[in-house]
Amino acid sequence: MTDTKRILVVEDDLFLSMVMIKMIQQLGHQTLVVAHTEDQAVDIALENHPDLIIMDVSLKDGNGVSAMMKIHEHYDVPVIFVTGDTEMIFQYNNQVKVLNTPRLEKPVMMGDLRQVFTSVFN
Repeated sequence: MTDTKRILVVEDDLFLSMVMIKMIQQLGHQTLVVAHTEDQAVDIALENHPDLIIMDVSLKDGNGVSAMMKIHEHYDVPVIFVTGDTEMIFQYNNQVKVLNTPRLEKPVMMGDLRQVFTSVFN
C-alpha cells in the first residue's frame, strides 16, 4: 500500500474511534472526521467521498448497514463493517453478503485491519 487513502470512521464509542484512528494512521492512511450517527455518516461520506469507510454496524442513532445503503445510492465506496455484537451481524447477514462487505469483530487488531486493507486496496 504505497498511496495514502482517505478513510471515514463511523463509530459511536469515542475510545474505540480513537484507537481505530491511531491504527489507520500507523498503516499510513488519513482519517476524516469521525461520524457518530447514521445521518452524520451519510452526510460526511457524500460531502467528502472517502476512499474507504470503516463502519460500526450498531450505532446509538441508526445503524451502519442502513447508512452504507444510503451512501451506495450516490456512489460506490468500499466499506468494512466492524461490530462487537455478532448477533447484530446475523440480523443483517443477508444484506451484508449481497453487498460483499468485509467484516471485522471488535476488538479490532492491527493485523486484521492490515489484512483487510490489503484486500480492499489491491
